Amino acid sequence: MNPKQHCNGAHICLVGKNRFQNEMFITTLKHMHQCQNTFFTIASLSDATEGLWRNDNRTFIFYLDCFGLDCRKLDALMAFACQKVQTGNLMALFNFTGDTGLEKKALRYGVRGFFYLDDTPADFCRGIRVMLNGEIWLSRKKMSEMILAELKPLLPDRYPAKAGTEHLTAREKEVLTHLTKGASNETIASELHISVHTLRTHLYHIYRKIKVHNRIQASLWAENNL
Repeated sequence: MNPKQHCNGAHICLVGKNRFQNEMFITTLKHMHQCQNTFFTIASLSDATEGLWRNDNRTFIFYLDCFGLDCRKLDALMAFACQKVQTGNLMALFNFTGDTGLEKKALRYGVRGFFYLDDTPADFCRGIRVMLNGEIWLSRKKMSEMILAELKPLLPDRYPAKAGTEHLTAREKEVLTHLTKGASNETIASELHISVHTLRTHLYHIYRKIKVHNRIQASLWAENNL
């Protein structure tokens, strides 16, 4: 689903039966998100009739409340939403739990944002901007896990098991462990209490020792060897 023109703002709709919670949350978002977006709630996507967006060129983002839904019910909700939400509008999940493993399937349904139980209103505001720019709002860690899972079967014999680990220092192994989590250079440097420049030096030596060219290849190597 490609977002429509949103220069005049977008319509942000929270979809869920907990009306009091959603109304309170929308009030918070309105105060934080100083723009031309409009915010409202509906109890169900069944209430989203075609008249809701007829003759309106602004993008609608439908946030589907996942609270209390098991995998089967969530799958059914996404399947229904995929049919209901018109092309050019966007879907996102909120109150989503990270243990369902449904992110990949949700992306196939057209979901473009994932907001977890511990996310803040500020995360929602950033996510709105990201989705309206045609990008996916998903944690770096989860995105890395999905990419690595897709790539791993394509390179079954590239890195022999436990190859080269004896040449790595303890610190270099720590860096590799953080790489597999999808952490940025700044995050890794902060966690290890070193400068970003020092971290880049470690990465340079790691790439040479394990004979790879970038952090994705290094992450794959670490997944198989550490």
